[in-house]
Amino acid sequence: MAKFFQDHMWQDSIFAIKLSCKVNDFEVFYGQLIEKLPQTSEETRRRGAGTIVRRFFSEKTLNQPTRLTWRSYKDEKLLQHLMRYQFLMSEPVIADFAKLNVLSREPGEHLEFGELADSFLQQTYGEVKPKLRQRLSAALQATGLVTRTQQIMYVREQADIERAFGVLLHVLFAPQSTTIAVKDILNHVFWRYLGLREPSEVVKLLRWLEAQKIIVKYVRADQLEQVTTAYSADEILNHKRLS
Repeated sequence: MAKFFQDHMWQDSIFAIKLSCKVNDFEVFYGQLIEKLPQTSEETRRRGAGTIVRRFFSEKTLNQPTRLTWRSYKDEKLLQHLMRYQFLMSEPVIADFAKLNVLSREPGEHLEFGELADSFLQQTYGEVKPKLRQRLSAALQATGLVTRTQQIMYVREQADIERAFGVLLHVLFAPQSTTIAVKDILNHVFWRYLGLREPSEVVKLLRWLEAQKIIVKYVRADQLEQVTTAYSADEILNHKRLS
């Protein structure tokens, strides 16, 4: 049986990522996080810090993309788009629900959340726990995948994802300047977690990166379709190459 997922802790996670930029040592950061989280109980703070680290600092190092891009770009939208990707990668049950019921629908579409959630939880866990339904609803809203208006849930459109797409393209495929097959990009889930629906939207962003000279060559001929990056992931993360 799948493991029960925890609260999203979204604002605490934003706080943690920004806190991590003030130190240069992971253990120092982790100690400060336990101390500074707002929960009253130290044991609760420790559990919360552990959850945040599992999601956003899984290698127990400060050398991770969300922290580095916040330090370099100071862009709130970029931060939260990258966080959504990391969150969904670390929470497969929530990600499965999102892929089945949110990311497969068009922005603005009404979501019958209660019915969909109960069916999904029953299939996943063999029972419907109200606490899990509430956690799932809260996580979808916190990560920006859905929005609520007068108790009606809608699929939310994702805006300004160009930088996040560029960052993840390099982190996932281009640790060094390299040539990438477009089919390999399309076969990865990252662009769906950012909110893109169709391969044509991915191609549009690749063309945008080409116009920004982040991609130096886009080749499309016969069965060959590939892009060549101008920079390494390190240069993108640490030197604000994305305008």
